[in-house]
Amino acid sequence: MGSSPCGFNEVEIFFDDRALAHLQMVTIAKFRRRGGFTFSWTNKLDADSGRNTIWLDPSFTLFFRYTSKAPPAH
Repeated sequence: MGSSPCGFNEVEIFFDDRALAHLQMVTIAKFRRRGGFTFSWTNKLDADSGRNTIWLDPSFTLFFRYTSKAPPAH
């Protein structure tokens, strides 16, 4: 986690490639309609317990990083 030039914290969230591809498609569809939305997930059992929710908005910059070079199978 680092700090952006605007002073906001960067957040890295890790998902498997298939889930990330789905999240990317949904996010792009929402942003094309200029819509924001919340996204929630639970932590793994070996991580801190609890649930996280973030607000995603077209005014934010998002970066999707995949572990595999090939797109995931649908």
